[in-house]
Amino acid sequence: MKKRKLANGRPAKITAKVVEEIGAMMALGVPEDYACALHGINPATFGPAVSRSEAFKNIMRVHHARFMAESLQIIKEGGERIQIATEEGFTEKIMPWSGRAWILERRYKPHFTRTDILKDKEAPGERGGLMSAEDLKELEKMGRALVKELS
Repeated sequence: MKKRKLANGRPAKITAKVVEEIGAMMALGVPEDYACALHGINPATFGPAVSRSEAFKNIMRVHHARFMAESLQIIKEGGERIQIATEEGFTEKIMPWSGRAWILERRYKPHFTRTDILKDKEAPGERGGLMSAEDLKELEKMGRALVKELS
């Protein structure tokens, strides 16, 4: 009796393109479950799929590093310069940097939380965080490199 080949199954929903899109949203601050919902992905399967793939992990790190580097550049420059269309043409407006600082403090606690306001016996990073300490160190290196590149 000849063995039948098994079908490969349905195509994966979590592809590099989907991870790129969700990673970009998460770097902006959209929580994982909402970013996944916008792409029709079950959040319970997204995290494990990313953790199993080094390529997917790198995509996520790059998005977070870019956001961090852009935010630090905006803070360094004293705000984000944007062009606004008017009847006379375009005018430049400087948006405050404090919003980016707020996001960095909450999104990347181990790196940007002020240690002088921590509770007793609490070390930086113990109040949560979205990445492992190793991932955050890698992200910090990438962020520094991107800041140098943008400067």
